[in-house]
Amino acid sequence: MQIDHSDGHAESRDVRHGLSGHIWTAAFFSLFLNLLTLTGPIFMLQTYDRVLSARSEPTLIALMLIVTFLFAMLGLLDWARQRLMTRLGWQFQARLDRGIFQATIDHSVVQTRPRQATDASQPLRDVEALRNFYASPVFAALFDAPFAPLFLIGLGFFHPLIGIFAFVGGLILVLSAVANQLMTRVSAVKAAVASHESDRYSDQIRNEAETIHSLGMQSNAFARWDETRSNALQHSLRAIDLGGNFATLSRVFRLFLQSAMLGLGAWLVLRGEITAGVMIASSILLARALSPVESLVNQ
Repeated sequence: MQIDHSDGHAESRDVRHGLSGHIWTAAFFSLFLNLLTLTGPIFMLQTYDRVLSARSEPTLIALMLIVTFLFAMLGLLDWARQRLMTRLGWQFQARLDRGIFQATIDHSVVQTRPRQATDASQPLRDVEALRNFYASPVFAALFDAPFAPLFLIGLGFFHPLIGIFAFVGGLILVLSAVANQLMTRVSAVKAAVASHESDRYSDQIRNEAETIHSLGMQSNAFARWDETRSNALQHSLRAIDLGGNFATLSRVFRLFLQSAMLGLGAWLVLRGEITAGVMIASSILLARALSPVESLVNQ
């Protein structure tokens, strides 16, 4: 007996199409969120170049009122986007749960061996993983990442050297993210396969516990389970170590870039080519531009 998967594929497409409105709304929120993140750099620029030079308290008060309002809007939009993404994942799972549950039952019916039947629950766990992904910071970073090049280009308007420095630093982080994916993919896949095999063997032991106990095979069963478990842990540890190495390098390198940007800005200030406000704003804007890239590297 064969199970027709065409209905499942069509249902999945319909669900994605039905949720596209939520995704476009999240993208719309992300546009204004990224524009509002310019509040900090612009405030620094105005404070150093206008308020301090003119020693104007009314200007400072006006700027503070505007900044307070803009940061409040930033927090509100960020809160709304996070709730939207969380509910996006929930709706994705809710719309697929019934069909997947029915497919799981059908799959279990047509399988004759218990070991095969235990695999039928994997689609339910996969949908839960997708739901968690929609609510994760990584999904939000995917919306913010397209704005990073725009911020880097904007840094070039402050000074060409600042733009070149930011572009090279951002390129190194992007290459680090690509290398992270390429080098950890194999280990991550092996870890997932080994973990699945370990879980499947655990389910098999639980389903056949009475037989194993009556035959006195507890020691052999435990030895086999311990072997699969150790194999899964070794692959998982290797994948985590590789990912952790790249995450540490990217985090330290981003912090170095911020300090180096301040150093470059200070040198340009000493040469009279930029102002102190531009120096501070450049460092803040660089950190904002590289933040989504670092988030993707860390996952």
